Formats: sequence, structure tokens, C-alpha cells
Amino acid sequence: GKYYLSESALKVGFYGSVGKDQSTARCSTITQDMDLETLSSGSCKGPAGSEVSGSTVDTASSLASSPVHTPIFGPTSQPPLPSTPPHILQTQSESNFSCRISHRLGGPEGLGPSIGPITRLKYSKSLGLLSAGTGSGTVFIVHPLTPDPHVEPCRGHTAKVIDLEWSDPAHYLLSTSLDKTIRIWHVTDKPGARKSKCIRVLHEPSIGVCLRFIPNNNNIFLLGTMSKTLKFFNLSTGKALVKNKVRRVVICLAWSGSGRGLYMADGGGKVSVLEYETMTHILKANGSLVLSRGSAVTSLSLSSPSPTSPFEYLIANVLHGAVHMLKAHKTPPFAMTPYRKFPIPQRHSSIRSAFHPSSLTFATGSEDGSVWVFTNPADSPTPEVLKLQGHQGTVLNVSISADGCIASGDEMGGIMIWDYLTTRNESPVTPVARRGCGESRGGSTSSESTDSNS
Repeated sequence: GKYYLSESALKVGFYGSVGKDQSTARCSTITQDMDLETLSSGSCKGPAGSEVSGSTVDTASSLASSPVHTPIFGPTSQPPLPSTPPHILQTQSESNFSCRISHRLGGPEGLGPSIGPITRLKYSKSLGLLSAGTGSGTVFIVHPLTPDPHVEPCRGHTAKVIDLEWSDPAHYLLSTSLDKTIRIWHVTDKPGARKSKCIRVLHEPSIGVCLRFIPNNNNIFLLGTMSKTLKFFNLSTGKALVKNKVRRVVICLAWSGSGRGLYMADGGGKVSVLEYETMTHILKANGSLVLSRGSAVTSLSLSSPSPTSPFEYLIANVLHGAVHMLKAHKTPPFAMTPYRKFPIPQRHSSIRSAFHPSSLTFATGSEDGSVWVFTNPADSPTPEVLKLQGHQGTVLNVSISADGCIASGDEMGGIMIWDYLTTRNESPVTPVARRGCGESRGGSTSSESTDSNS
């Protein structure tokens, strides 16, 4: 089938998809606050009443009247998964890595059901802080290194948080929301002074979709908007510096390791690379790669584990049910080539993945309620896959800290933090206490075989 992202549709927050088989054409839409209904007829009505069969519809008006069920950043059509003790499914009996659940935050025992889904998770590069954006608009700062993790709410947004970005060191946190504002938060980790505050609010005429600081410069950041622009801002003054026009709405961004290249992904299944002029902040197109025509790319992450290698790697979640790994040159023109493809359960939800900071191991959310961890997938034809289970719904976001801890957030507002161990003799799962309810939970391990190239 074909998936698309309509510009006017995303303004009210939904993806649309059109699929076709031998007998019927199926149209389905995914919105923030509505439910899904499959249209079983053989055609869909276009904006002027024309019939569209098995093709892409580019307007929101033809879809707005269809009741739908899955929010971009919210509950999916599947009922919540039954509450089960967190455990791990391992693909090999002997593993170089093992994981255990360390803390359970959120859900009925923690952050509470009123916060909505976890729309974004982001570890800071320093200080070990974790930020969490939610469907209610509240941003949470989690201090997971203390015996009893401290969770600090940062309130101000009036709609769902779309993206978060840390400065390095982690003194500032940027957040963008569907309320068309960008908030700049000053964050402190000093004992007894854990009080983050909003120091500036930037109002935009269009919704900001993604945020990134310029590499090695905490005073300039980049914002991708719904109006097909990439805007550079000065953090100190809050003023826009340069506006670059692009052909499509940018869904996610990733800087190259050198900071001279910018990778961007859109709702049409394409990843493009732009060359960045540091003095003028001008972006020049250098090429693109279509991963799956018409299927939205929901996440983009980069890893450059070897300073001597001429290549770096990208992973991209695509809405057709796979994580694509790309190989790219570190120097202009930053040519990209497809490298690997890893099937995962992702057909309806905006799911994100993340690389380990110092290797090609990566983790991704999924619609089966598990966190999928692929360990060093570039080195083996059949990489080891760990499935971390314990969430009660679709896992929308993951983030990996500098010391290897994996944080995952789900559609029910639950956040889980997993310790990442590297010793073979360690037990794969250690019983822990679920924060908020005080009961001890154990884990179990089973073995299965998975071929990533199937």
C-alpha cells in the first residue's frame, strides 16, 4: 500500500494511508483525538467528489469526515496489553549484553494517566538527565540516578509536545508543541536546587515539528516547521537568523558527525541530505534516498562510532513496518546507500528509535508493546535481538544514555528505564521493585530465532 503525509492534515495531527489489493481500495486515517474506521468500499471520494481508487489523496477535507482511531502520539486501535511483569525475550542463549528493568515510572503508579502518551524521550549527553514530553503538554525532567528517581514537571505548553532537544552540557532544554510555541527551559541538577524554569517562549506562525542544536554551538538551534521551512534561531535573543525553504514538511532531523551535513526525513518516505554553511547558515541540497515511496519516516538517528572510518550510519523508522539502516560518507556530498533492513511491528504509530552513543547497537519501540534492541547489527548477518517487555501498550519512544541505560515510553503514559549490562556472567534479569506500588517483580528469559533480513 501507499502511505502519505498531507501537509494540511498534519496541521490537525493525522497521518493518512491508502492501500489497495485485487478487489478493494482501503483508506484509513490516524488522528490525534479520533478513532479509526476502515472504508471497505472500492473507492474514496476526493475533495471535489471524484473517486480515488488505490492512489494518494492530498487533502485533509476528504478525510476529515471519516471517524478514525489512532492518534499520532496516542493510543492505538489495539486494546491495552495485559499488565505483566517486565521480562526479556532473548534471541540467543548466550549474549554479550543483558538487560534488567531498573525503575518503573508513570502509569497508574507514577506520573498518572492524565498526562497522555509519552510523545518524546530524550537523554541529555551529560548529567544523566532524561526529558519526557507528553500528550498533555507537560514536560518532565527525570533524575534517574538517585535511589528514588526524582520526577520534575515543567508546565507551560497547552497542547501535545512534539520534540525535545538538550544543549551540551545539559543546562538548557528546548521543547516544541502543537500550540505553536517553542519553550526554552533552564535545567539544574544541583542537590536541593532541582527547579527547572522556562526562561523564554517563542511564538511561531506554524507548528514546529523538530528541533536540533547546531553541533558544538549551544547558542544556535534549528527548527523544522509545518510551513516547509528550516529556521535558525539565536538562543540568547530568541530571534530568527535565517530561514531556508524546503520542498516537503520535515518530520525529523539528524546532524552528521562533522556538523557539515544535515539529514532530514519527510512524510513521503524520503531521506535527504543538505550541506550546511556555518558562516551564513545556508543549507544546500546534496541528494536524497527514497526508502519507501509514500510511507512516512517517523524517526531518524545517526551514529559515527569509529573516528577513523570514512562512513557513518543512519537508522530510520518507516511506517511500513521496518527500520532501515543507511550508510553515509562523512564528507561532502554525504552520499547515502541502503545497508540493512529490520522488520518490526509498526504500521500505524509514530515510533522512534535511538543508537547507542558509542556503537551501532540501537533500540526501537514497536506496536507489540516491546522494546526491540538490535546489538551490533552491522557486524552480523543475523544480529542478536533483545525484546524488552513490560509496557502496557505501544512503545512510542526510546532513548539511550551515555552509559547505556535505555529509557522507553508508551502510549499509556508509562516510562521504563532499563540498565544495560555488558557482562556475560550477569543474570539477564534481576528482580526489582516497581516504583510507586512497592511490589517486587521478577523476569524471565526465553530463546527464539530471528533473521533481520527476512
